[in-house]
Amino acid sequence: ELPADQPFYGLQSRGLDGMSAPLKSIPAMAAEYLTEVRQLQPKGPYYLGGRSFGGAVAYEMARQLIEQGETVGLLAMLDAYPLGWLKACSAADAQRYEQQFFKLRVARHRENLSRLNWRGKWQYITHKAQFKKRKYKHWFWLLGLSGRYGLRNAIRNVEEWNYRAAKEYVPGHYPGRVTFFGASEEVSLEETITGWQTLALGGVEVVRVPGDHQTMLHAPHLEELAAQLQNCLAQAQAEVSL
Repeated sequence: ELPADQPFYGLQSRGLDGMSAPLKSIPAMAAEYLTEVRQLQPKGPYYLGGRSFGGAVAYEMARQLIEQGETVGLLAMLDAYPLGWLKACSAADAQRYEQQFFKLRVARHRENLSRLNWRGKWQYITHKAQFKKRKYKHWFWLLGLSGRYGLRNAIRNVEEWNYRAAKEYVPGHYPGRVTFFGASEEVSLEETITGWQTLALGGVEVVRVPGDHQTMLHAPHLEELAAQLQNCLAQAQAEVSL
């Protein structure tokens, strides 16, 4: 959905081919992907982005680029949660934030459920429950109970190592600005924005886009996301050229 003269490149996780070993930490992923990026573009400014878990990898890539003396023109988080941000807070602040945002999530879920009929309530609950299965799937994988062969297993191995890397990631601060594209139907926008504000010393620009974590990438919401992303790219490119 971006203009024809705006290139858009994706990075594939190592291990999806079923032969190479998956990378096991976010800093290692960031370093590997930067090697690939620099084969195409040796010098900055760089315009980076990531969705969901990929946002954390893009964030770490941007941090490493800044440490290497490079310029990051844009760091776009597409509904990406700031992994490990509570580790950057004091113990007292982390506990306060956890309690505050837990209460807010519960209130938002109750509000959403109140607007639905019984069938809609059941669909909402079962959809959200899928995410709670995640840690149990990881336990089965650790025990070697998820299969051994084929493409499905290769994808699962990458997924599980990503999950483990996410849990272990300790983020450093980023001196620049983060542009956060927040899906308007998500219940934890305030928590996510607060997390990015904690990590990004250059501030956070919040861009609200329609949909939830999944539907924001599908029609009809995708067109709005692309338009907003293009606006941010144009602004960032203009700022860099000054």
